[in-house]
Amino acid sequence: MDFKALNREQVFHYSIYLFSFALPFDHKFSNNLVVLCVVLWLFTLPKINAIQYWRTYRLSILLFASIFLIIIPGIIHTENVRVALSKLETRYVFAVFPLIIFIGNFTNEQIRKACFWFCTGVVTSSLICIILNILAYQNADVLTLAEQFTYKILLGPLDLHPNFYSIYVSFAVLIALYEIAFNPQSRAKRLGLIIVILYLIALDVLIQSRAPLTALFLVLFLGIGYWIVKFQHARSKAILFLSAALVAFIVVFVTNEKIRGRFSISVSDIKDKMFRPDSEMDTNPQTMSTIFHLRCWYCATGLLSDYHFFTGYGSGDEKDVLIECYKSHDWIYMVDAQLSAHNEYLSSFLRNGLPEFILLLCTLVIPLIRSVRSEQTLYTAFILLWVLILFFCALNRQSALSFYAFFNAMFFKIMCEQPGRINHLAK
Repeated sequence: MDFKALNREQVFHYSIYLFSFALPFDHKFSNNLVVLCVVLWLFTLPKINAIQYWRTYRLSILLFASIFLIIIPGIIHTENVRVALSKLETRYVFAVFPLIIFIGNFTNEQIRKACFWFCTGVVTSSLICIILNILAYQNADVLTLAEQFTYKILLGPLDLHPNFYSIYVSFAVLIALYEIAFNPQSRAKRLGLIIVILYLIALDVLIQSRAPLTALFLVLFLGIGYWIVKFQHARSKAILFLSAALVAFIVVFVTNEKIRGRFSISVSDIKDKMFRPDSEMDTNPQTMSTIFHLRCWYCATGLLSDYHFFTGYGSGDEKDVLIECYKSHDWIYMVDAQLSAHNEYLSSFLRNGLPEFILLLCTLVIPLIRSVRSEQTLYTAFILLWVLILFFCALNRQSALSFYAFFNAMFFKIMCEQPGRINHLAK
């Protein structure tokens, strides 16, 4: 490779690291960075044989781009064309990122660096939030300490919803654990990674976003179970880690009333107030949040009880049809907040029916199966995390879309180029 080509490839890799670092910051900043990096990548990509590239990766490109392409026919039968067109603006990353990533030249080491810079971005952005909240707490006596450093108030400086930032934190935990488990580390680096993991788990607990936090612990327990079965020489360490995690979780849950309350719901309250108007809602915020989720699912499933199960309502009509259902039950808060289905699987049905739902499943199930067969542990954890989270969240923020499309394409590319890769522990 000549010097100019080498420089061009280096710029391409450095821009990937920059984008990885910036993902956990303010979503408006990251949105602008997406456009900047895409333009930069188009000028710095190494020269390749385009025909050979298409023959090699055409099915993979179409698989990832299908979630974007399905929006186009959905515009035809939608009533809210403006919202449908806005989805084209936000979901273009499903087509652009795979195209660029598959053209680019990557190795495992470069993906490790991208993951490192992503974790650095998570830690840096969270420290900024903590410092700014400390300053705000010292200058105001309105909130208690527990309120100042939890949930939306904690993440106020980033202008990000706690659900999505918690996803970033959860994935950063998985990255650090993967580095300890599957890549040789010195004692100093191992100790540093352990400190980072403890910090990130504590941060995730403070954020108190239930779906990502629950998904993280489920993935961790599945991973530890895999260790116990697959790697006999690591069985004692896995059991010790599992026991310590359970004890720590129980201690935090029992001793911290605010965290315990965040995960506590009243089943009798839900049964009693599920279909009542918002004006009669006097339950605690945690139970109310759960009721809102159940109401969203109730309306979404009801709207799919006819032929719309197969056709959907159009790429831009998801919230419109849901809001009509909310109004019919006098759920005023949900109307004002314009709540989505809070479930990406149901959202895909509402937009374009069974075809989009099948495509969404394909983009999750096919990589999951292939990553398990290839023993790509971190990729498997990444997909499992999203499979679980999408039951409770709609993928409707640009930063979250970029994060998912970006890392999904990178992991898939490496998996295609290095099939059957065995983790270090298996040796």
